[in-house]
Amino acid sequence: MPNVDQDAAERAARSVLGDRKYIEAARPPSLRERFFDWVGEQITELLQALSSGGGRGVIAWIIVAAFLAIIAFLLVRLLGSVDPVRKVRPSPEIDVSLFADRTSAEWLHEAEQAERAGQWREGLRCRHRALVADLIDHDVIDRRPGRTAAEIGRLAGARLPEAVADLDQATRIFEDVWYGWTEADHASSGTFVGHAGVVRAHLATMATGQAGRPHLEPGLVEA
Repeated sequence: MPNVDQDAAERAARSVLGDRKYIEAARPPSLRERFFDWVGEQITELLQALSSGGGRGVIAWIIVAAFLAIIAFLLVRLLGSVDPVRKVRPSPEIDVSLFADRTSAEWLHEAEQAERAGQWREGLRCRHRALVADLIDHDVIDRRPGRTAAEIGRLAGARLPEAVADLDQATRIFEDVWYGWTEADHASSGTFVGHAGVVRAHLATMATGQAGRPHLEPGLVEA
């Protein structure tokens, strides 16, 4: 038997034991590895229980059903909470009904009552209908049901080219508020009043054939 130098033997042992595979084999499993090992064991036991009969198999199926129910519940909650602001809004193509039994003054009176009650959205709707009633009274548009606010604005603009910009802005404010894109408030109603007043001034000029004093819309109720 050949003689082996002790130092050489120690160096050889350290070299072998210092190899990466020996170090990894000696390293205790991490918490993550132990967790995944435990999960794998539980899944294996569950699958074995599902394939077996008796009470153990029934319990396993109950566990699976409960797990699926939890997943379904979480999915429903998740889908129900995804971007709630992006709900389907009414289409801007909904027609503006034209009532023959309401005058512009009556609509404005109703608008003021709504604003006093803090109902700015309803008040703006009444002010828009008052403006439409004025357009009808001056034969700018005819009383034809089924038209949208945008269509009324375009038809009136063709007859009142000087008021196109104000008609467009008034229509935009009404649509944005009535169809839910923006909140109605004293400021939005006040802006609408300003544009409607300019349109009425052009209606008065068209009716008299001369520049007259603008027929301004009654002021807003103070907020």
